[in-house]
Amino acid sequence: EISRFDHETGIAVIVTDLSYKPGTPGRLTITTDRRIKEVIASLSGKLEWERKGKNIIVELPVPSPVDVVILR
Repeated sequence: EISRFDHETGIAVIVTDLSYKPGTPGRLTITTDRRIKEVIASLSGKLEWERKGKNIIVELPVPSPVDVVILR
């Protein structure tokens, strides 16, 4: 389950695990025209990411049970 919040200073995405498989690799795709400089998560720290067109693609572990991903 995912909830997205847009703010003038960035984008926050709340990621909740409903698979009960925390720690397994996951992929999050966020569509935005904004210029992104960094992606961090409250539990996982700084995350690797790439832009493909209007999509920001982030690899992160499935949270246990929730994490917040911030794009700035």
